[in-house]
Parts: sequence; structure tokens; C-alpha cells
Amino acid sequence: MIILLHISIALGSAAYLAVLLFRPTRMRFAPAYISAAATLGTGVLLMIIQPSTISHVCVSGSVYLMTAIAAISFASYRRAKLASLQS
Repeated sequence: MIILLHISIALGSAAYLAVLLFRPTRMRFAPAYISAAATLGTGVLLMIIQPSTISHVCVSGSVYLMTAIAAISFASYRRAKLASLQS
């Protein structure tokens, strides 16, 4: 059951990060942080419950986390750039 929750949160988070890249507004960053943290949290819980998959979880989690951080950083950069163009 936890694996389905983890996959659902991860896919929803990835979709939300894609939306954030195209429409970076200030109010959309908090849910992005929360969804990335929730994915990381359920991944850690999954790793504790099923320790036989630690290497797979660590590699997949690292790739996801690097992608999420890059997406949030780029969206933040785009938001700052758009704000400077509007003023």
C-alpha cells in the first residue's frame, strides 16, 4: 500500500513541477516543496519497511531529488526574470 502512495505522490509531484516550470508564480512554490518532501518522506519510509531495496531506492530517489531541485531552481529563476521584465 505504501508503494502505491509513494508512486502516486511522485507522479503527482513530477506533473506539478512540470506545471511550475511553465507558470512560475510565487504561490506555486510551497506545494512544490511539500510534494518533493512528501516523495522523499515516503521513499524513506519505504526503505525502512523494505530494506532489501535500499540501493534501488537510493539511486531512484537521488535522481528524482536532483531533478526536483533543478526544476524548482529553474522555475525560481524564470519567475525572477519575468518579474524584472514586468517592472
